[in-house]
Amino acid sequence: MDAAQFDAILADVAAGEAAYKAMQAHSVPRKAFYAHIAVDEQAGNKYARAKQSGMEVLADEIIEISDNSMGDWFDDKLNPEVVARARLRVDSRKWLLSKLVPKKYGDKVDLTHAGPGGGPIVQRVENVIIDAAG
Repeated sequence: MDAAQFDAILADVAAGEAAYKAMQAHSVPRKAFYAHIAVDEQAGNKYARAKQSGMEVLADEIIEISDNSMGDWFDDKLNPEVVARARLRVDSRKWLLSKLVPKKYGDKVDLTHAGPGGGPIVQRVENVIIDAAG
């Protein structure tokens, strides 16, 4: 793999293309690509930035797909196949984003309990003696 092929793959990935498809398009074996980014830290960083850009493209595509109603209706009837395909495309992108970028696109459910300052919960028990005579 030469530098031009590597840069072309990164451009495709940054544009939201799946890495494996970009590698196929530029005739680069996956093994060679991943070996290159594993040994070259700068190349690995470039790939990570391209992936981040690609994730933003996927997020934008969710809105684009959701807003596009072209083909939803055929002969004044709802076309369930087109609607189902759009739902699948959106759900696939949402799932991928939630797994690859959970801090930004994941469900923000926090079920942990913590005390002050995020520390442990401390329970204090007091025994109080009440003087009935007084």
